[in-house]
This record gives sequence, structure tokens and C-alpha cells, in this order.
Amino acid sequence: MGPVYNVPMALDATLSRTEGLRPSLAPTRHDEHAEQARKFMLGTMPAAAFVDAFLPPSDQTAGTMPFRNAFNRVPRNAQTSSQIYLPLINALNLTTKGRHRCPGFVFVDTIERSEHFHHLGYAKPHISCFTTENASRVQSASKCSRVELGYAELFIDVSPYPRLDLLSDPPEQGPPAVHKLFDVPDDVYLAYSPRSEVLGTHTAFATEVLARQNRTFLFTVSVFGTRARLFRWDRAGCIVTEAFNIRDNPDILLDFMWRFSQASPAERGHDPTVAVATPGEEALFRDAIRSHARIQLGPEVNSTELDKAVTAHYEPGHASIVSVFSKHQPPPGSDAVVSRSRFIVSRPVVSPLHLQGRGSRGYWAVCADTGRVVFLKDSWRSAAADELEGDILSQLNEHGVSNVPRLVMQGDVPLNLETYSRNNLRLQVTKTDWFQDSEWALACRAKTEREQLLLTPRRHYRMVTDVAGYSLNAIRGTDELLHATYDAFKAMCSALNKASRIHRDLSVGNIILVREPGQSIRRGYLIDWESSDLADGVNGIAEHSGRAGTWEFMSIRMLCQPTLLGVPRTWTHSFMDDVESLFWVVLYCSLLYLPHDLGEEALGSFIKVFHEQVDEDGDMHLTGGREKGRVIAAPRKWTTHFKSSSAGLEDWLNKFMDGGRPRSRPSYEMKDVARLDAYWSNFLTSRTLETKNRAVHKVPNLDILSLKSFSPTPCTSPTDAEPRSRVRKSFAGTEGAASNANTKRARFNSDADGHTAQASPPRRSERILLRRKIARSSARSSVKCIR
Repeated sequence: MGPVYNVPMALDATLSRTEGLRPSLAPTRHDEHAEQARKFMLGTMPAAAFVDAFLPPSDQTAGTMPFRNAFNRVPRNAQTSSQIYLPLINALNLTTKGRHRCPGFVFVDTIERSEHFHHLGYAKPHISCFTTENASRVQSASKCSRVELGYAELFIDVSPYPRLDLLSDPPEQGPPAVHKLFDVPDDVYLAYSPRSEVLGTHTAFATEVLARQNRTFLFTVSVFGTRARLFRWDRAGCIVTEAFNIRDNPDILLDFMWRFSQASPAERGHDPTVAVATPGEEALFRDAIRSHARIQLGPEVNSTELDKAVTAHYEPGHASIVSVFSKHQPPPGSDAVVSRSRFIVSRPVVSPLHLQGRGSRGYWAVCADTGRVVFLKDSWRSAAADELEGDILSQLNEHGVSNVPRLVMQGDVPLNLETYSRNNLRLQVTKTDWFQDSEWALACRAKTEREQLLLTPRRHYRMVTDVAGYSLNAIRGTDELLHATYDAFKAMCSALNKASRIHRDLSVGNIILVREPGQSIRRGYLIDWESSDLADGVNGIAEHSGRAGTWEFMSIRMLCQPTLLGVPRTWTHSFMDDVESLFWVVLYCSLLYLPHDLGEEALGSFIKVFHEQVDEDGDMHLTGGREKGRVIAAPRKWTTHFKSSSAGLEDWLNKFMDGGRPRSRPSYEMKDVARLDAYWSNFLTSRTLETKNRAVHKVPNLDILSLKSFSPTPCTSPTDAEPRSRVRKSFAGTEGAASNANTKRARFNSDADGHTAQASPPRRSERILLRRKIARSSARSSVKCIR
């Protein structure tokens, strides 16, 4: 059973292009990758120790070639990357008398296959390594595609100048405590220089390879002139070696390549628990998904619409079998029993667009044994989590909580199928975190850098639930929006009353629409309970402090200032914060997907209210909520000028904004949940609401608002809760930031660009962003020439 290559990626709302990889936004994405590298990159590991630690020893050296002078044709001084990568490719592909340097693999100058290789959004690695069979597939593919990253076993990125290496090695002599891994001051944003662009681009390529393949880790190489470094990437972070000269010391790179060629697919980073589906299994998947989509879309769907809907979940020729393992508690005195089920998947609805973190994929999946359509979530959970998401769902199911999915099965992923068959579950885990306290890692990070390092040990985890539906952004009208969100509200109340648990992450992506037999209106299900927490059943106060949730939909209280009279505040989420978040979800959907009288410019300004972020003191203690307060409190600056075409929706929004408190109060709180429940229930039965008044509005730079991310205040939670957009310092009035919460995938990637919503002196954060923008524009011209 060989590896699965070229995995489909999630499509955007138009189903016409890959979600989150818009070429024009590549510079911003790469800036973010470079900045985030400070938090997850470990180095510099001795190169020989790196090879010994991560590749198996090989005694079969009879077929290899001599190492001496292997890279002598690579010039010591080059002016362009091609002067390096062309002779490097020739040296790596050299074959003499049946001897090879990397047998079974071919090195290709994939940068020459870039449609516009000077444009970061279309760039590809200078050199990619493929199996011999896959190399022919890549060569026959269109240059407009990104298949190179779907088939790459590893890649080599090349820069002609050693000075473009952003990383530095400790001095051979002298105190290591003062050494810094990143050769820039701590307070300098990395996007200021072409050096950071090189690192950001390399990280972006690694991120995309991990998204286009089923991998547990990835090896890459960077070359600066004749200096090279080896990298190993996983969902905890990255380990990088010390630099070595490939001309003077070719043994390291050649030994790495030889041992890489002798390694098994799993030892090269491929996930052995995923396999290519047979033609029969693919046909079963296609038919089951088509039938399920027809049910979910309703009897009025035509064949063209149905074909388009199937495209969101299925790409012909790209169906895979994913194994899910579940460990059952045995009777006392018995051994644990591990069961395995096989599910067929193709295109996910969510693809991982950040390197570090959960790396989640979500699929409409089909059980290979029964043909049943389910939802499969594949992620890298925190190894320290006290509760798994599946455990939480199981508890909610046992307590009879309504409008939440039912757990089918869950479990961590074993290292391979062989360990499963022996019932000795060695698990797939990240390894970067294993080395964070090693001598070389401590020596290569000054104290200030160690304080920035955020490495979370992670385990590969899969969970299957019984409902596969559509995100709330697929609403067809006002009626469906208010019914589905009321269903979510009932789930929240039921979870608090029956299981003493609050969700803490109400968002557009965490409410799905599911059509059930005999129902004309799709039901709303509240999903993604991994950030939830146990709570006081009376007051609904979470047991653990810390921010959690999706920034755009957080309550005003959770977004407010992180200090009070100079004393740091401790955020503690409450049920009422979830209630308020539900209001922001309804308002957001009303602005984007239902008819109203706002023009494009006014709508763009209003949407920025959801993304407002302020960093008053420059220390990344982000706050927000001021503009949200002006939505609700008199004179209701934003909502006064918002006129929905649905009178019923307008009444509901005004009633909710009143919230039982005077309009003059600059904050929101709906204290009487029972009163809200009675009002909402009566409202839905007594009012006639529009059923098919969907109207999708164009919002200026909405996809740019989906790129940046913010660094949350650490959250103490049993389920590794963390805010869903991780955004750089920003403010909604300028080049702001937040996730595009139109879809569930908004939780994984987020940016912003626009004009100030109101005339005011520039804040400190705005001035910072302006300087960054100028620095980026001056750096771009240099980077274009380099690539």
C-alpha cells in the first residue's frame, strides 16, 4: 500500500479556486509565515545528529557514488539562483555505472514550471524531489496547477547570496547565552527584509505540501550560495540544522539523500493509515455523496446545481481510504480492544493553511462497509488535553443534549497499520517538541527568543460524527437563519442545564444546516465543542480562565481591555458571552447573505467592526469591542443606518440589542435567558419570515480580511482552547485583521485592508502597520530579482 499523493484541497465559496491560496495575497501570507517562525522554529541542530535522529541507518552503500567533489560545479559566488540550482540538480541526478546518489528519486527544477515565477503567488520551489513514477506525472501536468507540491517528497529552495539566510549559528567559541537564532532584533517585525521573505516563502511551500499530502512530517533543504541547512517540519513546529558548506563538506547532504532514498514512505513522512481507494470504493463514495447532497439541498435542486455541490466534496480520481481507530474500555482485568473502521474521502471542506497547530481537515465521508455518509475530522490535538472532543460529544449525547452531532467513533492514529494489528498502539506524534530542551536548542536561543517559543506536543486524532451538512453561510433566507440559530441556542441551553458545559466558540462556521426527513427547514446543529469547558450550572461561569473562540464573534466583555488600572485581567468565559456571540453571528450573516440597504463602501466599513483589534502598548495584548459597543448602545452608530428588507429580522435584531438593559449602556448583556427563549420561540411561530431571500453581498477586501492572525493571551483549558484567528497587531480602520468567518475554514486562516471607518488620529498600531507596509513594498523588488 503506497502513499497517497496530490490530495485535493478545499474550495472557496464559488467552488472555482482553492480556498485561502489567492495569489495576490501571497506576500501577506509569507510575511505571516516568517513572523510565526519565531514561535515554532528550533535550531540549530548539528547536521550529523539531525540525520542520525530522523533517518534510519543504512548499510546498503554499495550502490552509492563517492562523495568527494560532488558539488564542485556549484559556484562559490553566484548572481542568480539558476547558477546554483542547475548544477546542483545535475549533481544529485548523476548516475555512473549503475550507481546513484538518491536511487529511485528524481530532482526537477520546478521553479521553471511556475506560470509567473517572479510572482510570489505563483512561485514553486527551485528544486523538488519526486519518485521516478511521479516525476512523469508532474511533467505531463499543466504549469498552471500546483501538483508539484502534491507529489514532492522534499524540496530544495535556493538563494544566491549567503547573507539572505535569516538564521544564525552559535559561535564556535564564546558564551552561547547571548546567541540568537534569528539574526534580527527582537522588536523588529520580520517582514522588513528580503531575508524574511525567503524564510516566509520556504515556510509557505512546506505548509502547502503538508496540506496537499497526508503527512506526519516533511523534510526540506535550503541553500544560500554554497551553504545549506536541513529542515524537518511537523504540526508542532520545525527543527533546522546548522549551516554546512556543500562544496567543502558534501558528505552531510549526500548521506542525507542516500538514507532518505533507503527509508520507507512512513520514514519519509507519509501517513501509512491513508490509502488510495479502489475504483469500486470511489464509485460508492461518488454515488453516496451525490445522493446525500440531493437530500440536503432539497427536491428543487437541479442537476447543474447538484453537480456543482458534489464538486465541493469529490474530485474524480482522488478518493482515499482513511482508517479510524477507536479504543474501547474493556471489562476489568481484560486488555483494551481497538477497532478499526475504513472511511472513503476525497475533497475536504476545510484544509490546513497554517503550519503549526491542529492542521485540521474536515470531510464528508462515506463508511466503506455501510455506505453511510458521515463527517470525519482529522486533526493534531494537544497531547496534554484532559478531554478529547469526542469524549465531550459523547458526554453531551449521554445527557440528551439536543441539536449536537452524535459521536460515531474517535481515536488517536497509530504509527502504522502493523502496530495496530499487534494491538500495540504506538501513536503518530509530533517530534519537534522533543528537542526544545536539548543543549543545542537552548544554546541557539537567547532568553528573549525562548520566551517567544510556543511548542505544543501534538497527537494525530480522528473523530467521526453522524451529521454532514452545510455551513450557516449557506442559508437561503431569513427564516432559515433565525431557525438554525435558535436551534444552536437550544443546544447551548441544553448543554448548560444537562451537562454543565458552555461552548465558548459560537461562530458562523460552528453552526451547520442539516435537512432531516419530513422537515422543510434545515435544522441547526452546534458543532466543534473542543474549546468548550465545564461551567457553574447556575451562573454559567467557565471553570478555566482565558480567552477562547473566534475573534469576530467574541463578546464585548471578552474583547475589552486586558488590564484594569494597570493590573492584568483574567478572562473567564460565561454562558452570557456565548449568548452575545450568537447575536454577532446573526448580524454577520444578515450583513453578508440577506438583502439590506447598505452600499458596498458602507458595508465594508460595517464588517470591519467584527475585526477591530487594538494593540495600545505594542506588546500584543490585543483588545477590541469598542465598535461593537457602538453597534448596540445608543445612539447605535452602526445599526441606525442599517435597514434590512425583512421587517421581522429588523425587529429581532432590535429586541436582541435591547437585551433587557437601557440603550444608553455601552455594553451588552441579555440577563434573562428564559425570557429570550420564550420570545424567540414565539417569534418563530407567530411571524412569517422570508424563506428564499438570500442575497450575497460583495464586501471590499473581505478575503484580505481573512489572512492575518492574532496571538491570543494564553488560555488555560482542558481542551487546548485557543482563539480561532491568530492575527498580527492591527486595527479595523486600517490594514486590519481577522478570519473570514463565512465558513468553518475561517478558523484556520485569516488579513485586512481598507480605509478607516471614522476620522480620528492614527493610533500607535496604525503607525506600525503603515511602516510595515512601506517596508514590504521596498523589499518586494529585491525578492523578485532573487527568485
